[in-house]
Amino acid sequence: MRKRLLLIMLAGMMLLSACGSSDSDSSSDKSSKKSNKAKVEADFDDDDYDDDDDDWDDDWDDEEDETADLEEIKLLDSGYALYSNDYSSYLFYAVEVENPNEEYAIHFPEATITVKDADGKIITTEDEYLPSIAAGETYKYGDNIYLDDDVKGDITVEISVANDEYAYEKQEDSEIVPSKDLEVSNVSENEDSYTGEVTNSSDLDLDLEVSVIFTKDGKLVGGEKTYVTNVDAGDTKAFEVLAYSEFADYDGYEVAAFAD
Repeated sequence: MRKRLLLIMLAGMMLLSACGSSDSDSSSDKSSKKSNKAKVEADFDDDDYDDDDDDWDDDWDDEEDETADLEEIKLLDSGYALYSNDYSSYLFYAVEVENPNEEYAIHFPEATITVKDADGKIITTEDEYLPSIAAGETYKYGDNIYLDDDVKGDITVEISVANDEYAYEKQEDSEIVPSKDLEVSNVSENEDSYTGEVTNSSDLDLDLEVSVIFTKDGKLVGGEKTYVTNVDAGDTKAFEVLAYSEFADYDGYEVAAFAD
């Protein structure tokens, strides 16, 4: 009996010892986790994060301040002509635009072209991207848009231009090439096309647009365009602008090239 009692007491002591060790280990683990968490928090520098964020905000604010007073692209002149046959109608349009900012180029301004019938009803409205324009530059550009085949008779056309508030870029940092660096030469008017050569005098390899701008009595009346790709710096490449209609209501034309 006494021996059994001693065995029970010994078992109880061993159980208490094991529980104490478990509580001690648990406490040690918690302490270690707290210590590691404190170390991670110490290594993470809130001030550094805030400084980077503040620097980004400062750069953004500086850029907004620099462009806040810049002027939008200006429409100096525009014109149009309607060509229709039994199958289709084309609206030929041309614009003369100016970038009045002497230090900032403008990326991809837009021309909005609204066509109305004789009663003032809107037939269509189209947004057409124009070539990017270098700082302080003026250029003429022409193209055409397809209309429904039943557009005939008297129409009126309203043309406006605008650019996005984020379209400005300092000319010195820009790859927008001034038109003077894209020389058009050896131009010929053929039965159904216009041919010539364009020389890329810039130091950039470019894809180009070539536009034929039509005039009548000295006024803009429309245009056609084509693309000339892979014109390396210093190279000259031939182009052909096809005439997709029988439009001939003009008495003069000029050709200009633009970086695409």
